[in-house]
Amino acid sequence: MSSDLSAAVRSVEAFLLYPHSRYTAPPTPPTELPSCPLYEGARKAANAVVEAKWEQAFQEPVIAELLRNWEDVEALERSLREAAAAVGPEGELSVLVAAVACLQCFVQANWTGPEVTGEAIPMFPNQRALESARNSYIMSRLEVDGEPLYDVTRGPQLLLTSVTVLCGDMLQQSSLE
Repeated sequence: MSSDLSAAVRSVEAFLLYPHSRYTAPPTPPTELPSCPLYEGARKAANAVVEAKWEQAFQEPVIAELLRNWEDVEALERSLREAAAAVGPEGELSVLVAAVACLQCFVQANWTGPEVTGEAIPMFPNQRALESARNSYIMSRLEVDGEPLYDVTRGPQLLLTSVTVLCGDMLQQSSLE
């Protein structure tokens, strides 16, 4: 990987993971690097994530392609793992952006507000949707010490996706330490 691309990848990682608050100076937006389409897609998606523009972030091709298997949890995990391994650092960057987007969207939907809306985002606001077999599987995967996830949790798929990536071993080549 070229040093320009390496620096650009680190700039997106830092931008996504910088602790944002009204009390801190905003991070420097990621470096533009038009010669690498995958990187540019990740950069655009990272900007949408930081601005909490969820519909835009989840429709960015770099994220939409990774998360196309929302309906099949195991296929989704496989596609994330394959993307991180096959493309190298740029692929890992796209997986990181998708995971951070999922986690931040989940936090906004369940704690901080405002309400998250959009057809591209898997939110399950009613009990009947939560009782489906797929969501029962998701809820069981998110149990901690035998304690189930709160039954009115919105978007458990978002949390499972982010936990799978950020707490697993998918990001072996990441420059994050």
